[in-house]
Amino acid sequence: MDFTDPLFWIHINVDFPFNLKGILYFPSIDLRNVKNEGAIKLFNNQVYVADNIKDVIPEYLMLLRGVLDCPDLPLNVSRSFLQNDGYVTKIKAHITKKVSEKLKNLYANESDNYKKYWKTINPFVKYGCMTDKDFFGKIKEAVIFKQTGQGDGGSDPNISLADALKEKTIYYVNDAADMSLYLESFKDKAVLLLDDPIDTHFIQFLETENRETKFVRVDGDAAFLSDNDGKAQDADDTARAEKIKAEFVRVLGDNKKIEAGKLKLDLPCVIITGENARRMEAMGRIYGMDPKAVFKDEKLIVNTAHPAIKRLADNPDGDTIKLLYGLARLGNNSMEPADTGEFIKLILRKFE
Repeated sequence: MDFTDPLFWIHINVDFPFNLKGILYFPSIDLRNVKNEGAIKLFNNQVYVADNIKDVIPEYLMLLRGVLDCPDLPLNVSRSFLQNDGYVTKIKAHITKKVSEKLKNLYANESDNYKKYWKTINPFVKYGCMTDKDFFGKIKEAVIFKQTGQGDGGSDPNISLADALKEKTIYYVNDAADMSLYLESFKDKAVLLLDDPIDTHFIQFLETENRETKFVRVDGDAAFLSDNDGKAQDADDTARAEKIKAEFVRVLGDNKKIEAGKLKLDLPCVIITGENARRMEAMGRIYGMDPKAVFKDEKLIVNTAHPAIKRLADNPDGDTIKLLYGLARLGNNSMEPADTGEFIKLILRKFE
């Protein structure tokens, strides 16, 4: 009951080493809200056999639609037969090959159209890559990412997996608007936009496949945000940094991780989130866990080059330190709703 044009379709016609004919297509509707039962129908010489047999159709391709006719399969298809039949393995491999070839062909020859519906198909492609290494080997040339944070506004907003993996450290955001403050340090560097729930799992898979590559969210790399240019701080800078750090520890407590140093960002202080802890929190949200119950690894970095911090070094003030810490939490989206009331009162006191 779908009357819209498919995103793509695949015509299958094989005579050897097995007989298989059919048409598969990827519907243009939002498949995340569609049940997958009965999408692909299996026939034997035009006699209906079954729907969506997982031993014939890979699970990650179950949301394809269409029909397959295979005379080499018996009419009374049983799971025990399928698990031990050589034709099934070959058919499954052939379907996977045809899908990967189609996607690669579309990416090479109809790139603009391919990029338009990548948002729809990418969760299924990524899931297939993680569950089927052969499929990943075939399809990885057509895996692309949306990127942001480049200085050249006229550049292609998409980047291929192969080009992305040329960097040993790949920076990314889950939401460009939420991470806009941190993106100021990446104006001349590509940053991937990974905003699909499956991306947390997918980047871990890519790190496993490419041991020298590391994905880091833009708010998780203190080294990149620092602005010391490899130069050692002079005695005055070091003394100021130690004094400022001591004041922040005194006001906020020694249970928080606090560092002081020059930053590229034009902000008095920022919060850096540990990558491993952030991924644990993201996966916890997927599985319905309370984010507060997930281990967090946050570090407050005070920017000693910012005018507000320089003034604070000369005139320490507890309310100002709390205010700057609250602003850093807002910028990192880590302020709990219960803390907003106290933060608002703190702001109002500054106007008294």
